[in-house]
Formats: sequence, C-alpha cells, structure tokens
Amino acid sequence: MNKNPYPSKAIIPVRGIVESMSRLRKEIDDDLVNEVVYKLLFNTARVVQELKIEPIILTSDPSLHEKKGFGFRTIIDDGSSLNNAVSRSLDEIDEDLILFIMPDLPGLTTEILKKFLAVQLIHKYVIAPTHDRGTAIACLPTHIFRKNLFGKNSADLFIEECNKDKIGVSVFETEDISQDLDTLEDWKLWEAFIQTTFL
Repeated sequence: MNKNPYPSKAIIPVRGIVESMSRLRKEIDDDLVNEVVYKLLFNTARVVQELKIEPIILTSDPSLHEKKGFGFRTIIDDGSSLNNAVSRSLDEIDEDLILFIMPDLPGLTTEILKKFLAVQLIHKYVIAPTHDRGTAIACLPTHIFRKNLFGKNSADLFIEECNKDKIGVSVFETEDISQDLDTLEDWKLWEAFIQTTFL
C-alpha cells in the first residue's frame, strides 16, 4: 500500500536525448541541445524522486532505455506518437491516479512540485498549463490520459474532457513552469538561467 500522500508514480515522456526539441535544433548546436535535454530530464526525475514518487521515463530512444534511464525505470515505446506511448505505458502501470510531467521545464523545482501536489491533496485532480495551453504537469485519472489529447491546447482539452465526465479538476498556474523550452524564443528567455543552473 502506498503510504505516500502523493501519487506513487510519475510518467516523464522524452523522445530521446538526441531526438527531443527538434524545433530548437534548427537554431542551436545539437551537442548543446543534447546536454540541455539530458540535464532537464535528470532534474525532472530527481525532483520527482525527492518527493518519494517513482519517476518512469517514457522514451522511444533504445539507447536511453538500455541505459535504464541513467538509473531510473524506463518504458520503451515505438515513437509513433506521444498519445500512443502514454496509453501503452499505462498498460504497464497499475494505477488509478498518475502524475504526468513534461521534461522541458527549466523552472521546475521541488518546491514548485510540492505546491502543485498540495493542490492535488485537496482537489485530487489538477493540471498545470503551459503559456500556450499545452500541458506542463497533470494529475488526472488514468482513463483521461488515454483520450489522445496530448498536442496543441492539450491542457484545455483535458479540462474539457474532465468536465464532460463530471470530474472536477483544478488549474495550477505559475510562471515558473508555464514557460517550457521548445522554440528559439523560449531559449532566449531561459538561456541565462540554464547556463548558470544546469550547464
């Protein structure tokens, strides 16, 4: 039995160390992007683990899977889509409630995740949108994650689906994790912080 008040497992999806952040790679050196992807992924898993939640790295990168996610549990997918990967991973994770965290959040800290989970303890289901209405973090019923809603405006789609099912969901908004790292404009906002914190 899970005595931890938080969800026991967190899915962290990453296409791969050398495949992620494809839009950023058009503008920035591959080796630098690889290092950033690795450091942010490791930070996300570490933050999750500090709260006694098991990080599960969902990846289509065979080398990352073979390396056991640098010490964390991994689940391999076929790379066809994030939605398919998440649905298949849930078949291997026997949980009614699961945490989902994107690994491209430079501002993610243990304190921020604690605040998110403090809301989750009260309201059970909660989602943190990115600035463009994608999903940064979500704690939702597993059947909602199977609805193929990841992609553009996914946070709003998840909220809408919960409303349809009469499932109450709280929205957690904070600037620290609303700005993810995906484009050159994002990089310009985060570069100084990343260089001093992670590189």
